[in-house]
Amino acid sequence: MGFYVLFDVDGPLANGFEVSVCIANDVIDYFNEKYRKLKLKRISRDDARRLRELGPSDIRKELNIPWWLIPKIVTEGRKRLGRVIHKFRAYPGVHEAIEELTRQNSYMFGIMSTNSPRNVGLFLDRNGLADHFSGHVYAGVPVLGKGAKMLSILNRERLTPDRLVYVGDEVRDIRAAHSIEVPVISVSWGYQSETALLAEKPTAHVRNPGELVKAIANLEARI
Repeated sequence: MGFYVLFDVDGPLANGFEVSVCIANDVIDYFNEKYRKLKLKRISRDDARRLRELGPSDIRKELNIPWWLIPKIVTEGRKRLGRVIHKFRAYPGVHEAIEELTRQNSYMFGIMSTNSPRNVGLFLDRNGLADHFSGHVYAGVPVLGKGAKMLSILNRERLTPDRLVYVGDEVRDIRAAHSIEVPVISVSWGYQSETALLAEKPTAHVRNPGELVKAIANLEARI
């Protein structure tokens, strides 16, 4: 039985925070125009830094986003992201970390993302990562559906929860993994701050891709 390393894309692999903030503001402008009574709040540079400290529910409230609008925002955001996906590059050091894990020959790799299959596929192809994840890309996952998808992956791969680790950069990633007792490694170079992530008590936390290799090896050694 192998050890399965499941990555989120936006944050742990893709270095696109500033582009994503621009897309978010475009989407906010679009829905403010479409639903004039909403008055959604645009994200300033200072806001972007502050929002990294908040959980999903608090971010929603801060930006005046009603629950019913979230699916529409996700769909519109994916569409607009597809137009600029060529601007996204792998975070420095990610290639080297995955290559090192590959050389150790004891890991399977997968992707789980709320982003669309097209966007994820284009990012992996353009950044030379596609071969590492062939046949194991789970994209278009519902925003609140990551826990259920991880259960599905466990069943498909015939793994026990301790043989899957999720690498994420958001509070909701940690909560989803905890909900099904899957180990989770949070990364500090993604969308949410280290303070917000550590408050959720991830199984491990890393500050650069070089630390990721050791963290994964340590989790495997516990089995």
